[in-house]
Amino acid sequence: MPTADATRFNTHVGRSILIAILTVGIGYLALVATDFFFEVDFRIWFMALKLMSPAQARAFLMYLPLFTLYFVVVLRVLHSRPLARSDGGAVEYLANIAALAGGLLVYVIFQYGWLFTNHHLVSFFMNDPLRTIISIGFVPLLSSVAIVSTFVFRRTNSYLPGALICALVVTWYVVAGQATHAT
Repeated sequence: MPTADATRFNTHVGRSILIAILTVGIGYLALVATDFFFEVDFRIWFMALKLMSPAQARAFLMYLPLFTLYFVVVLRVLHSRPLARSDGGAVEYLANIAALAGGLLVYVIFQYGWLFTNHHLVSFFMNDPLRTIISIGFVPLLSSVAIVSTFVFRRTNSYLPGALICALVVTWYVVAGQATHAT
């Protein structure tokens, strides 16, 4: 039984799926048009949303269920008891960014701080500096997840549309911009 301060969600699965597909679909169509007319993708420094090849589209469908499960669980927990609910929302946005991206940010700062002072990275599991480099891109990605999910939650009182939007976009980002092993 929920406690008095537990959030009651206004969750409509069909509407949430429709919102997510329309939102991400419009973004993908904008990328198709941008690619067709200007031959560019949506890129900010080292982060890019690219069109998917047929093999990447198949990988997208393979990865999507797991990313969806992850974001549904994580964002339900995040929005069940918001860390800092406020009228203006800035504190809530910042708290959610810290909750989702803060750990990776600390990791990246630690690794690069160590690199600049000792001239090598700290090896926790495997001596693989690429993991540190790749994790840099996930700090703004998870910050974006926090912003989008908080924005959608504040307007719908549901974690589900934001979770589905984030699952679609993050899966798209990972399969189109990273090395994947599913074909």
